Amino acid sequence: MDGTGPSRGPVDVAWEVDSPSKLAEFLVDLAERARDGKTRVENPSSVAMIEASGAWVEGIEGFLAARGRDVTKLSPWAAVAMVYSAGLVYE
Repeated sequence: MDGTGPSRGPVDVAWEVDSPSKLAEFLVDLAERARDGKTRVENPSSVAMIEASGAWVEGIEGFLAARGRDVTKLSPWAAVAMVYSAGLVYE
């Protein structure tokens, strides 16, 4: 589940998470990418990540709309994937 291709960003990769097994794969890959420095980490502590995740979720509808995505079509598994991803990098 590598979102580094020219046309696939993190939102595209997370949007495709539609099951517990795909979420697990996404999270393992996200952790590896963060550990290896391939994904920036702005919130290295658990508390900072939770705070950033909460702030990001408050604006999820606008964030997705700006990218041509409809929040009502977001699977719960994809939402969790996006929250974890955003929690690492959202300031």
